[in-house]
Amino acid sequence: MDLKDRKPPRTLPVVYFAFAHVALLTAFFLVATRPYAIAGFFYHPRMFAVVHLITLGWITGTILGATYVVGPMALRTPIPTGRIDAVACGAYVLGVIGVIAHFWIETYWGVATAGLFVLPALVCVSVRTWRALGRGGAPRPVQWHIRAAFFNLLLAAAFGVALAINKKSSFLAGNQMQNVFAHVHVAGVGWATMVFCGVGYRFLAMLFPASPPGDKPVWVSLILFETGVLGLAATLPMQSDWARLFALVTAAAVAFFLGVIAWMLRHPRPAPKKLKRPDFGMVQTLLALLYLAVATGVGLFLVFSREWQLPWMMVYGVCGLVGFLAQVVLGVGMRLFPAFAFREAHVARMFGGAPGGRHPTSPFEMGRRTLQLVALVLWTPGVPLLAAGLALDHEPTLVAGAWALLLATLAVTVNNVLVLRHAFARPLQ
Repeated sequence: MDLKDRKPPRTLPVVYFAFAHVALLTAFFLVATRPYAIAGFFYHPRMFAVVHLITLGWITGTILGATYVVGPMALRTPIPTGRIDAVACGAYVLGVIGVIAHFWIETYWGVATAGLFVLPALVCVSVRTWRALGRGGAPRPVQWHIRAAFFNLLLAAAFGVALAINKKSSFLAGNQMQNVFAHVHVAGVGWATMVFCGVGYRFLAMLFPASPPGDKPVWVSLILFETGVLGLAATLPMQSDWARLFALVTAAAVAFFLGVIAWMLRHPRPAPKKLKRPDFGMVQTLLALLYLAVATGVGLFLVFSREWQLPWMMVYGVCGLVGFLAQVVLGVGMRLFPAFAFREAHVARMFGGAPGGRHPTSPFEMGRRTLQLVALVLWTPGVPLLAAGLALDHEPTLVAGAWALLLATLAVTVNNVLVLRHAFARPLQ
């Protein structure tokens, strides 16, 4: 298969990326301008709307777009695309908008109906990915890590629709809030964290750069993560003491993954000469991994606590969702988007009728380091300010954190637009 056949689709990932950036900007804008609608006890529809802007909009939207890019680039797994993928993308965007809008206006039947647009779209991408992995050249443990993550995505999506229906017509066993906790962990740990870890064992090795781990650590990681996630999904709704055991298994999975990352950093490989240091994208990725460790520690404290620890629950949510997941997507994107744009520009030069045209701009020169630094400088205090504002129910601190994160996201968005335009540049004749 030649380069033209293996190249990732160009427009489809960019649509996902664009929607993801708009979702994250909207989330922080709502918190910054309407803190009174977000703060207080976390279990209310407008908090759910903001959370889903980050989870479904930013994190999952970016991952779905990146699936079509990272597959051929890092996993030797081209994912074929056609009309059904475009339809799935459209259904996903409309469904997520519907979910968030109906959360905001507190109509749970609307949330469930919109979720029925999202679920088939996720099934489409999942099936495409599963099939492509079977035909691709990724190591088997990496394949199954990603397959398990997509299975958990579908489980979390179906669980979410069921929870929305259950709010109006109770049919699920267990306490509604505990069911929400189970849904959150299947989505956050089972989907987003697991897909990052599975792909990261190969892709982070390319970005650092460093030696990738062998197959055995990836199998161990898969078993620990999936055991912990499915165990939490089964025991949290029942408020069973077994949930503590599965929380420990999940924490062990996180510790094991961070240990593998530390091993990779101790086994570096020569970096490209044009790679500028410090690499702000990788700095944010490492900061995100630090927040993963913090969130894991706070989560263990909460699961073993006998009392209701609302402030620490806020800290746990912000560290896990914004400090780790949202930030790691942002950091990796600073390297992924230039690589994607360079490949598209190179393919256009080779197969677009102008093979003798100007060579594409190096991916290490596409980004604006000033904008990347602004994002890093603003995001770094933004996360603890947001966590403190929610935990202490202190509106000025909450607003300060939200504005810092909003401006950081705006800087990243401008940088990524400038990068992605290279993917659509027409080669010189």
